[in-house]
Amino acid sequence: MTVTNTLGYLLLLHAAYSSYEHHHTLKLSSTLPTEIILELVIGLMVVNFGTLGQLQYPRSAVLETGLMLENEHTYLKPIEMSRAMVAVNKLGVSEYEYLDTRVELMDVRKKREEYARWTNGET
Repeated sequence: MTVTNTLGYLLLLHAAYSSYEHHHTLKLSSTLPTEIILELVIGLMVVNFGTLGQLQYPRSAVLETGLMLENEHTYLKPIEMSRAMVAVNKLGVSEYEYLDTRVELMDVRKKREEYARWTNGET
């Protein structure tokens, strides 16, 4: 846990305790003061930035030697479209596969005719 996350959690904890105190001292008041709401929003933002700052690409270990390999990229590795397209082409999937297989876009009459021909032994 980093200092940023710890600070964010402390802000959230203080905002929650301040809200609790406010509701118990002023039982008739239904709205929170602006300071508590602002502290809550700042605490949430600090926790989010702290968490996003910790996301890093993990290191890899070679099982045979036990050496740790440092990755070229600290954070997320960029997508190489040429490699991705080679993999897609090897699978034989078209770029419109998700549209062709949707039930809403299938021609039901054509599928029924194909099924009827198949059950009758026709090809």
